[in-house]
Amino acid sequence: MYPSKPIHIIAFSNGCRIGSWIETRLRNLDIKIKLTCVAGAYGGSILIDKFKIPLKLFLDKDIICELSTKSNVNDNLKKMINEPVNIGKRFYEFYGTTCDLYIPNFNDCFPIITNTNQNLTVIYHEIKNHYGHGSLGWYLKEEIIENSLKWFNDEQ
Repeated sequence: MYPSKPIHIIAFSNGCRIGSWIETRLRNLDIKIKLTCVAGAYGGSILIDKFKIPLKLFLDKDIICELSTKSNVNDNLKKMINEPVNIGKRFYEFYGTTCDLYIPNFNDCFPIITNTNQNLTVIYHEIKNHYGHGSLGWYLKEEIIENSLKWFNDEQ
């Protein structure tokens, strides 16, 4: 049985890609999903590109390939995100920072979604300064919780 209550997925870094993949796999269900993405790695990471050789000691080659900046997996995910939402409701919100050493192209935290309609809402929050990749979520926690509670109340 599928949930009748709205679902809020809060994701960070590569978790944003995972959360988006989950959301796209649930597009044929009449449910309400909000996805909050903090410092999302939608374009991969240049750190993976620069340190492929030592990272092979720790990471599987498929993971390294997926997280590189020229990954087909990244491109395919962005295409899936842009597929129409015909049933249910979806709400995406994106946060990024100018001080991200892991994802220095902060535009990668804000994938372009062009298929918005009455079933899909997208908010690109103002880019934050003075917070790094790891500290951005900590800084935003109250805002994310407040926005989540408001969204849940609006969806009930």
